[in-house]
Amino acid sequence: EDVNTAMSNEDFRKSIYYGFDREMFIELINPINPSSLTARTFTASGYLYTEEGTDYTQLDPLQPYQSEQYQPDQAASYKQRAMDTLQAQGVQFPLELRYYYQAGNETAALQARMLQEILETNLGTDYITVSLHEYSRSFVSEARSTGDYALAIGGWNPDFADPINNLTCLRSDGTINNAYAIETLGNAHFAYPEFDAMLEEANAITSS
Repeated sequence: EDVNTAMSNEDFRKSIYYGFDREMFIELINPINPSSLTARTFTASGYLYTEEGTDYTQLDPLQPYQSEQYQPDQAASYKQRAMDTLQAQGVQFPLELRYYYQAGNETAALQARMLQEILETNLGTDYITVSLHEYSRSFVSEARSTGDYALAIGGWNPDFADPINNLTCLRSDGTINNAYAIETLGNAHFAYPEFDAMLEEANAITSS
C-alpha cells in the first residue's frame, strides 16, 4: 500500500525520473553512443511534425523535457517534497521497489543490478531500496498479472508516423495502459475519461 500511495504522488515519480541516469544504464548495451537510444518523452524527437514542420517535441508542454533528464539536484528536491507529503499520509520509508528480470539471462541480470545501483545511490536507501527478483517463464504471468512489481523496463515502436498511433496506446483501454484488464494487457492501468473523449473528438476530424 505504501508503494502504491507513493507511485500516485507526482513528486515521488519526478524524483525517480530525475534521479535515474539512463545513459549510464544504456551504456551496457551501447557503450559507443548511449544518447542515441534515449527519448525523453513518449513521443520521440524526429518522429512527428506539425503542418508547419515543427517537431512535436518542441511544442509545449513536451519541449521543457527535452533538456538533460538526469538532474540529481532536481531529484533531491522532489525526494524531499515527496517524503514530506507521504510521511504526513502515514507512508513508511524506505520503500521497497520490486523489479523482475529473466532468470538465466546474464545481460538482464547485469541491467537489473545497474538499475538497482543507480537508483539507490542517487536517491538514497533512506528513501527507496530496489529488490531484484527473477521470473522463469513470463514476466506477464509471474509478475505483471499480479501487480507484484514497482519498476519495469519495456519498449514499443509505432507502426506509422501519425499521432493517433501513439495516442491510442494510452487510452483507458489501450494496449500499453489498459485500466480494465490488469490480468492480460497493459502496465500503467490508469483510467482517464477526459483523454479518451478528446482522442475520439480528434480522431473524428478527417480534413486538414
